[in-house]
Amino acid sequence: MSVEIPILEKLDKKKLYSFKIVLENVPGMLTAVSAVFSKYNVNILSGIHTSQDRFSTWIFIADLSNSNVEVEKLIQEVKSLKGVASAEARHETVGDLLINNFVESIKISGQEAMLIWWDMLKGIVGNILRTWGDAGAVFLFHLGYQGAIALLSQHPLIAYGEAKERFIKALEFLRGLNWFKNFKVVEWTPMFNIVRVRVSKPCDEPFNWDRPPFTHLTRGIIAGLVAAITDRKVICEEVKSERLGDPYYEYLITLV
Repeated sequence: MSVEIPILEKLDKKKLYSFKIVLENVPGMLTAVSAVFSKYNVNILSGIHTSQDRFSTWIFIADLSNSNVEVEKLIQEVKSLKGVASAEARHETVGDLLINNFVESIKISGQEAMLIWWDMLKGIVGNILRTWGDAGAVFLFHLGYQGAIALLSQHPLIAYGEAKERFIKALEFLRGLNWFKNFKVVEWTPMFNIVRVRVSKPCDEPFNWDRPPFTHLTRGIIAGLVAAITDRKVICEEVKSERLGDPYYEYLITLV
């Protein structure tokens, strides 16, 4: 399963509109609104739904190609539903694309965020390593390291708890952001100065370049998490790699 963020949509002779509907945050509201669109044979495409306190916001793109309803009538009928605070529709285009500019800001856990395509990030990482070599690897490592420290200090749900619990919660959070597909803490023994973590499909796995396939950004993130949580200096080595035929990436963290 994947989540499509509705920002751009190709028109392809379709009658597309972007919608923003603010609802009371009570059971049944999405069903009630969907019923109005279904009544007029309007096809709801990709969208996002967020909620906060008393109200929730539903932003989506819909296709009116197979409907005779005017968008103004559709909006008025939605507005007439009990529990709908506001409803808007836009049809703003650039060339053959519909632009959904209702999506103005993305927040994750209360923090403003931005998204980047997976292949774009991998391309950036690969270019940094191709251009700057070992200096680029050091830069990516410290970028991940400082990012991990910032995550621990700014996310209230990760800031407290037992050390291993905080580590796992931080990794779960990053997996939720699609920084990697899965992980497993194989060994957590700080008293013996060893932590071992396995990760599958890290987002910074480079491609189409001729240096060793190390995931320096992910390695830095894991090192930064362990260092901040244990308050120890660490050495983090990538000891296994999917790019070299292993079933996962494995990181050995030695506390010094």
